[in-house]
Amino acid sequence: MTDGEKDQFYKYGCVSRCIIQLTEWHHKPITPDDFIARFYPHYPQWSQFLGLLSLSDIIDICRELKIGRHADTYRDSAVVREYFKDVKTSGVFMFSERDFNGGSSPNYHCSLVGYNNQRWRVWSPATNGIVVDGEIENPVFDEMTGKCLAHFLVLRCDR
Repeated sequence: MTDGEKDQFYKYGCVSRCIIQLTEWHHKPITPDDFIARFYPHYPQWSQFLGLLSLSDIIDICRELKIGRHADTYRDSAVVREYFKDVKTSGVFMFSERDFNGGSSPNYHCSLVGYNNQRWRVWSPATNGIVVDGEIENPVFDEMTGKCLAHFLVLRCDR
C-alpha cells in the first residue's frame, strides 16, 4: 500500500480493519495488503474510499474468509452479552453513531468487542492507524454504548 492508500484505509476502513483483526482472533490471519488485493475488485468505491464496507459486505466477506456465516443485529448490550456464552458466536462488531463521549456529531465507527467475566474487550482502530485495545467494566461499557448510540452485529457460524 502506498502512503496515500494507507491514509485512506485508516480513514474509511475501520470495518475492514476489524475483519482483518477478527481473522487473527480466529487464527486465520490475512494481512491488510492481501485483504485489499483479494477484495478490491469487488468494491469499486474503494478507488476513493479504501476499505469502506456496508453491513451486508461484512457478512459476505466473513463467509468467504470462513469466519462467519450470518449475523444478527442488536442495540442492547445485555442481549449481546448472552451471545458470548454460545460457542457459535464468531465475533461481534460494534457500530457507534456518535463518539464515545456522547458528542452530537455523527461518527459511524466500527470496533470489535468481546466479553468475559463482567468485562468487555474493545478493539478499536483509529483513523490515524493506531489501535486502542482494552477492557471495560460492564456499567462503564453500558453507559458508553448508550452515549454513542451503539448497535451490534453478532456474527455467527451456525446454519
